[in-house]
Amino acid sequence: MFGHISVNCLNEYQDFRSGLDFKTIKTPFSGGSGALPEHPQAAPAVLVMAVVSLVLCVSLGLYLVNGMGWLAYGMGLLAVTLILSYTRWLNRMPLVCLMAPGTGFGIVMVTGSIYVLTGRLELFGLVVSLLPFFLVNNLLLVNQYPDIKADREHGRRTAPGHYGTKASNRIYAFFSLCCGLTLIVVLLMAQGRGWSWLLMLPLLLNIKVLSGLVRENYQAAGFQKTMALNVMVTLLVPVLTGLWLIGRG
Repeated sequence: MFGHISVNCLNEYQDFRSGLDFKTIKTPFSGGSGALPEHPQAAPAVLVMAVVSLVLCVSLGLYLVNGMGWLAYGMGLLAVTLILSYTRWLNRMPLVCLMAPGTGFGIVMVTGSIYVLTGRLELFGLVVSLLPFFLVNNLLLVNQYPDIKADREHGRRTAPGHYGTKASNRIYAFFSLCCGLTLIVVLLMAQGRGWSWLLMLPLLLNIKVLSGLVRENYQAAGFQKTMALNVMVTLLVPVLTGLWLIGRG
């Protein structure tokens, strides 16, 4: 939670200082909150919140992984690197920018949490972590479409801005397919039967999202429905899969 607060506050602060926040079109899912352009005097407080949250994140992490060895500390170091470098540096590298969100929320949070709680790094945990990896990558990818022009003007090289929307649509379709295949593997490894396969149903929303990416004007209000559906997929699949795994346990 503190890691998430820190990276969001740093992104908000740095986008305000760079002027990007004044160029983006605000939606419920993209373009920043718009809070600092309306209240610029709050910028120092946002920076302080980012730093304090990061310190708390690191402190709690060090307490939890104390004595667990290089892998646990390596996960923590990767997390801090993602938090500090995402807005200023990673957004200038299209492939890294594309996969950084999923790496943080999927590989680091899920795999790292399993390792800290169990002391073991198992194949099943790695496979499960790929679900949020693909989903969160797609979440940020779609949310970057309305900001293509503003991002280009400020040196951000996101996938939609650098590779174009047609290539980004194919990336979204590929990640969606990978997520579906990953969920099938999870169900097979956990010996899912009968009703458990209904967990695949939320992924059908990806077809609707992809249709919206192909058809919609990214600046139109209707595109927000496409982004909302994408958010629903990103939340439903991990939550329902997690509840199912808990119920089996």
